[in-house]
Amino acid sequence: MEKNDIAIFIFSDVRRLGASIGTREWERLIDERSAYVDSQTAIKVVFRAGFRTKGAFRVERRISLLSWLNGKSDERPPKTWKRRLLQLLPQRFLRQLHAKVISSDVAVAAIRRELKEPLLSVIIPVFDEAATVKTVIESVLGIHFEDAQIEVIVVESNSKDGSREIVQDYASHPRVTCVLEDSPHGKGHAIRLGLRHARGDVLMIQDADLEYDFEDYYSLIDPILRGREAFVLGSRHGGRNHWKLRRFTKPLLAKAYNIAHVLVTAYINVLFGLRLRDPQTMFKVFRRDCIEGIDFCSNYFNFDYELLLKIVRKGYKPREIPVNYRSRSHAEGKKIRMWRDAPLGLWTITKLRFTPLSSFLAFGEPVE
Repeated sequence: MEKNDIAIFIFSDVRRLGASIGTREWERLIDERSAYVDSQTAIKVVFRAGFRTKGAFRVERRISLLSWLNGKSDERPPKTWKRRLLQLLPQRFLRQLHAKVISSDVAVAAIRRELKEPLLSVIIPVFDEAATVKTVIESVLGIHFEDAQIEVIVVESNSKDGSREIVQDYASHPRVTCVLEDSPHGKGHAIRLGLRHARGDVLMIQDADLEYDFEDYYSLIDPILRGREAFVLGSRHGGRNHWKLRRFTKPLLAKAYNIAHVLVTAYINVLFGLRLRDPQTMFKVFRRDCIEGIDFCSNYFNFDYELLLKIVRKGYKPREIPVNYRSRSHAEGKKIRMWRDAPLGLWTITKLRFTPLSSFLAFGEPVE
């Protein structure tokens, strides 16, 4: 198999409609060649086998109207009055007429990975982080996995504090890709730019500050490398006082941020049927197939919501793993602003709940 050749894996998805309404007469149950798994499991197997999934697609099939009426297809038979009307026709005639239906068969398109081992791409957006960016890059480069390699994508947004010069020192590093913007367009824009340059099978977002603990990389990435999870969030919450997430030098401001965090989390959980504790975490790790075919458009901090919720809408449910966290204040360089970013974030969350999936999923279908 050549490098860019596409492999197609076809299976019968047990979560599709045909499996749920099928009877003993259902044709998939009497087909000895059929394998019964769900799309999530199939994609995990494809990943473990050394392939990178490009998308999952429903398979169309042609069957006779007689089989359709008898419930032997993967779609529900027509409504009662339509069924009775069609049943007036001779069976010989119904056998000759065919209908195109969506079956329970799913085709997973994948390509062979470039490297034998999975590649982890760590995307670091940088803007005015001269005090910490060197430590962050060195810390990421110092992490080693027995069964994975790491590349670092640093997107620098024309900082005024010397961050660009620090980043440029890594331009010749074999595992670092430096992407330089002419002007700052927001954190979301920088991450989207980094995603376009990333080659990895597994992708991770890393801020250029020191709020998160690099030792948590192992617990976050291991479930994905082992094929147990596709999407992992590093939850900063734990214990009775989990809501006291931010402890700034200004207690009232910290309290306002913490209360807003709880309310926004509840809003997301209600709208999307989730049970997350920390959807706003920066630590997001996901297989590339989670975002294949998805169009992203957010440029600011609302990208965190767009990334999370579009992956959820595609069918991937995140697993939360506790991580260590030390918040920094605005005086220390924190850039999020409640008056500006909170309304934009709420609008993004609400819009993504009611936006048709087809408007941002360019190809493929949601997995189940």
